[in-house]
Amino acid sequence: MDRAFRRASLVGAAAALVLFFALLTFGRGSLLARDPLGNFYEAQARALFHGNLAVDPSVVGFEGFNVGGRTYMYQGPVPAILRMPLLLLTSRFDGRLTRVSMLLAYAVALAAIIRLGWRTRVAVRGDGPVGRFEAVVTGVVVFAAGTSSLLFLGAKPWVYHEALLWGAALALASFAALAGWLARDDPSWWGLLWAGGFAGASLLSRPSVGLGPVLALGLVALRELFALRRPEARSRSALGRVVAIGFAAGLPLLAYAAVNQAKFDSPFKLPTDAQVLVSFDAKRQAALAANHGSLFGLRFAPSVAWQELRPDGFGFRREFPFIGFPSHRPSVIGDVVFAEQDWSSSFPASEPLLVVLAVVGALALIVPERLAPGSRVHRLRVPVLGAAAGGAGVLVLGYMANRYLSDTLPLLLVTGLVGAAAVTRWAETRGRGTRRLVCASAGVLALGGAWVNVAIGLQYQREIAPGAPGHSRADWLVLQSRLGPDPRFIRLPADTPLPSGDHVGRVAVIGACAGLYRSTGGDWQPLEGSPATGYFDLDVTLTRAVDGRRPLELVAGSGPDGNVSIDLTVSGGRAEVGLVIHRRNDGRRSESTDTFPLAVGTTRNLHVTVDWRIGFIEVRDADADDILISTVDELPHVPLHVVARGPLRATERPPDRHACRAIGAG
Repeated sequence: MDRAFRRASLVGAAAALVLFFALLTFGRGSLLARDPLGNFYEAQARALFHGNLAVDPSVVGFEGFNVGGRTYMYQGPVPAILRMPLLLLTSRFDGRLTRVSMLLAYAVALAAIIRLGWRTRVAVRGDGPVGRFEAVVTGVVVFAAGTSSLLFLGAKPWVYHEALLWGAALALASFAALAGWLARDDPSWWGLLWAGGFAGASLLSRPSVGLGPVLALGLVALRELFALRRPEARSRSALGRVVAIGFAAGLPLLAYAAVNQAKFDSPFKLPTDAQVLVSFDAKRQAALAANHGSLFGLRFAPSVAWQELRPDGFGFRREFPFIGFPSHRPSVIGDVVFAEQDWSSSFPASEPLLVVLAVVGALALIVPERLAPGSRVHRLRVPVLGAAAGGAGVLVLGYMANRYLSDTLPLLLVTGLVGAAAVTRWAETRGRGTRRLVCASAGVLALGGAWVNVAIGLQYQREIAPGAPGHSRADWLVLQSRLGPDPRFIRLPADTPLPSGDHVGRVAVIGACAGLYRSTGGDWQPLEGSPATGYFDLDVTLTRAVDGRRPLELVAGSGPDGNVSIDLTVSGGRAEVGLVIHRRNDGRRSESTDTFPLAVGTTRNLHVTVDWRIGFIEVRDADADDILISTVDELPHVPLHVVARGPLRATERPPDRHACRAIGAG
């Protein structure tokens, strides 16, 4: 690889990596925080230690699939396998490795993009020296690739985004290896080995995107097989090459089929109706009923394709950073019923430079004699076809969400890198003014795409997605008020329920800053609270040893509608949180959690939320930044107060109202 090309690529990649790291860590630099839905792969790894694929149902919860009395996760095992060396040594990091894994996957994706870019450049322009103009464009293109929908995935460190990142990263690595193999006149077996290995790993991380490089290898095998019809092409080495490529394509499929068979009693089918979520989610039940028991089909394609390609895939906002998701969720063409229509952008809005280059690259692949005469660009048609087949998988999925753009990203990148090489080759035959225009245009489009993905990533992380702690949402609201106009808010009396939360970013204030909420576009999330809204910031101390395992009440309340209590059961220097909800004429519900440290004479800072307005219950260990319990349920409207007594002492800290005051509501 040319030194100038490598240096420019690394500069672009480093700039993208800084943005990804800041988004991934909520701007706090912590890679080992615990996240909801962030411990699936640890559970899968520990199941693999015992020689099976069934996982603990309490870990995967509603995402689990119940098959034959056992619970499985539908995500592939590769991210779990990558954790196994560390988990063999310690359980200290269980539930804390999602961010580390995602950062590693992102770095793998950037390295694959750089490698693929060079091999594409060689196919289009040869391996001659890289000049200053081409180096600048290269750095900008790598930055644009890194700040694409891959960057957005860093907004939420959970299992869904981790699987997507690894699937895309490994698929790009496979395409890079295959492109290098195809570009050589005398290719070695190592290129095929790497292409097949990365394809299999991608398929076992995210099947839809991993199918792309597998199909590309299959197409190469078919091409080589048809070439054997010519007598002059028949030889032992040619036959061996066909067999090797066939294995490179077939083994990943066999591995995937074996894992799927072990989980779901079928080599390729996913039993959607066996998912725990479907048993209580009315929307998914309706989607299955309307689509003949399946969430896959061509009927979904028009709506998904329009959402991915529409030019208005973002909206302007009053609040910093002044851009966000469109004001409306994805629209549906026809009478098809989707299981999910989450907020989503589009390729023209979030990857404008890559879209323009992909159009140029597609033309160069179709008519190489016009845009890249004398090149070997035609050899890259197979990777592009494979990437297109893999990206098409999301078109038949009954879900629409911004994260699924990454499934089609390999197609955009493989084609776009061809376009980048063709554009630089063409511009170098023109004057300095043309080259400056190309650089300026590429820079503007790259920065525009980065701005959109950072903006919607922050909006998703701090306003829309579940799981973000209230203080991070409150800090985001304060930052927006400092860098732009104060967000508009509505003020409600103390005993008034919240209105509809359909408008993303809407702010509601209870009384004189007794509570502060923000809408996700579907419901409300608490940012700040007080005992009046069911929020308590408590320093909890165990003053003496406790005999037996009797629960000690911490927060409780009762009234005509029922009663609620949060208690602690202490034993051996640790405590577990218990939740009891009793609604009049509606039975009793109880739940307990894993333990946390609470020795005699020690104090822990616990944030307790029992909010009847949004039916939200959470207990967070602020000292360890761990969520001890988090659930949603219909709650009786009862006044709550601290009831700790005897060996349990709880001191209330004054409510934090800085965000409410920052927006002028206090």
